[in-house]
Amino acid sequence: MTRAHAAALALALAAASSAGCAQLLGLDDTRFEPMDAATDAPSLCDPVPPRCTSAAGRSVCGQIYETGDRAGASLRTTSPTGEMCGPGNLDGPCGLSVAGLPLASYFAGSVTGRLTGVIDDCGRYVVRDLDPAAANIAIVVEGAGYRRTAALLLGRPAGVGTDERVDAFAVTDATVTGWAAQLGSTPDLSGAYLIRYRSVNGGPLAGEQVAMDGGSPFGNAVGTVPWARYFTGNAAFAAIDPAAAATLETGTALAVFGAGTFSVDGFRQGRRCRIMNLQQVANTLIYVTATGC
Repeated sequence: MTRAHAAALALALAAASSAGCAQLLGLDDTRFEPMDAATDAPSLCDPVPPRCTSAAGRSVCGQIYETGDRAGASLRTTSPTGEMCGPGNLDGPCGLSVAGLPLASYFAGSVTGRLTGVIDDCGRYVVRDLDPAAANIAIVVEGAGYRRTAALLLGRPAGVGTDERVDAFAVTDATVTGWAAQLGSTPDLSGAYLIRYRSVNGGPLAGEQVAMDGGSPFGNAVGTVPWARYFTGNAAFAAIDPAAAATLETGTALAVFGAGTFSVDGFRQGRRCRIMNLQQVANTLIYVTATGC
């Protein structure tokens, strides 16, 4: 190597040192960060529904979840695309309908303020522009082969906007039959409550007992109204443990309260939480969350 060649090489190496190897190779000056490492591709079904918007009202958006043997799983089509369910598609969530209305209308058996929503093949739903002055809303999900369910959204803010990540549940007729068998009898489950108890931090609350109207926890036999039993498993509303006397790891219960207006209570020694002014609705499983018990 001549002195000229050596000098040229030294200059090139110096330039490489100051500018970075990427520039020397004619590439962008990029860095490898831990986040650049290979990861699983994000699911099309992960985000909040992409059409969760509002115009003149307050929209409610969320995910429909399965129960029973598939509790905890999002209800999806076999090969979801993230697109809205089209005509003739009855696979998974596309066989269901969703609507929302003020809770006062729902309990009165009225359709005042009822709006039909949409569902995509990931099981995400949107009910747009519900009455923004209605603080309490029922989101009703139903379809052939499923028990009608109503998820209650209580105490929502007033004004135009969106209420996101509001869970709803799909309960097949077969799941209801399975729950009845687990109870060891044939109780009337045509109208009941699915209750989720949560701590002030939002986690599932074990050790909670169902009560109503400020009274003692239910100790009645199944079928003797009012009565309640508690779910076991790793996900909400999976299987019923007929021997459990309080909520287990998922903090969930099934209860039948009977006719009239009542409060749904959560009770533990020295502490009680209450959701006031509720009712049962025929042929419907009503889902409600009691937080801060």
